Amino acid sequence: MTNNRSINSNLIWITFTIIILACINCCKGVTFEEEVTLSESELHALQEFKQKVIPKLKVDYMKEDIYLVKWLRARKFDVDKAVEFLNRHLSWRDSTNFDKLDDSDFQDFIHDYPYEIVGQDKEGKPILHCYLGDWDFRKAALAGKMDKMILYASKMFNDAWLKVRDLQQSGQNVTRYVIVIDVGKINIRQHINPASMPFYIGVVLSYERNFPKQGSNIWVVNTPRIFEVALTLARSVMDEETKATFKVYGNNREEWTSVLREYIEPDQLTRTFGGTMPSKFGF
Repeated sequence: MTNNRSINSNLIWITFTIIILACINCCKGVTFEEEVTLSESELHALQEFKQKVIPKLKVDYMKEDIYLVKWLRARKFDVDKAVEFLNRHLSWRDSTNFDKLDDSDFQDFIHDYPYEIVGQDKEGKPILHCYLGDWDFRKAALAGKMDKMILYASKMFNDAWLKVRDLQQSGQNVTRYVIVIDVGKINIRQHINPASMPFYIGVVLSYERNFPKQGSNIWVVNTPRIFEVALTLARSVMDEETKATFKVYGNNREEWTSVLREYIEPDQLTRTFGGTMPSKFGF
């Protein structure tokens, strides 16, 4: 009996790995550790989930196991809850016309609300560099563009996931991205006011509801005390996994630089984050 269970477990691992490798055309030997390690019951849940949702999916990468299993993990492999969760996401994509959006739809944001996806951490995960302190929330709110700014941030998360997928396609063992956020220029007038508060709630909710299990570590640096109000709001809608990976550091550059360098080589970070890489925004 023990030997049979061992054989079954090995077959489950091999079967799921083959499915993933076929989906992303990876080279032999590439594994995805936790993301592709499923028990027998979890594998059955994945198959049931695929049967229920794949006919609804319009984007090819959304049909891949490595993507679909994230929705199941977010709902502890309860298939019905995962289907409901993904259906809400699909409704959001339709209502925002998300799949047809590109940079040309955000020409009024790209320069004034900078982010870039450059470099990789020591495990190969791509790095989303977000210069949040340069984002003028008040300006967007007064222009009636708060919803668009939240959608722009959602595009930022999606761009990071597409980078993960590009790396998978090239055979790299990557299933998530990491985020570094600089808030050194945060001030009361532009960022800590009633008009700006919806952004913090909206962007975290979008991250949790529309991009589950895609991000890994999140580091916020150069954090002034006045930003605690916004951080409290953001944490209030984070799930437990996000809270556990959400690390906030103050203005002690030596402290947070040493932390980042445990995970990321200096030549993979822009200068804003203590690295040596020049930013396309001139930071």
